[in-house]
Amino acid sequence: MMAQRVIHVGIGVFGKRWCTEFLKGNVADGTIEVAALVDLDAQALEHGRKALGVAQERCFTDAARAFETTQADFCTVVVTPEHHERIIDLALAHKLDVLCEKPIADTMAASLRIARKVASAGGKMAVTMSHRFDADRRRCGASCAPACSAASTRSACASKATCDSTWRGARSSVTAWPIPF
Repeated sequence: MMAQRVIHVGIGVFGKRWCTEFLKGNVADGTIEVAALVDLDAQALEHGRKALGVAQERCFTDAARAFETTQADFCTVVVTPEHHERIIDLALAHKLDVLCEKPIADTMAASLRIARKVASAGGKMAVTMSHRFDADRRRCGASCAPACSAASTRSACASKATCDSTWRGARSSVTAWPIPF
């Protein structure tokens, strides 16, 4: 299998972890190749460049230029949520799939716009959930499942769950409602 080429956007606080932990292992095992790094901060770019061994000419402070000049298969979006939509728009314009750090966006309206754009473009998008295997969140997720499965199959299910693992086991309250795309 050929390595998938990625444009990684965002090397801030959490983006640095992507460079040193998440992406680095995939680069080492040959599953991905970092085609470009993007961040507004030159020092952050240098951190990512060194951590991943990326050539200087593949580092950009202008996201639009990175997408215009780089051949890639997908992009990772690790910027602040209010900037997700702009980066995802660039990825879709260049027919790239998207792996986005949570949340999808900073507002429900922006999240719905993004979902509609991805569907309309026929693209693929996934949202990372880095804590999905934590025991308290898994117990809480199990509590959410009945409410979510009751939601329309033509809808996404949004759940509001409150877990408190400091009590005997997790306790949760769940509200689920369908969100039409």
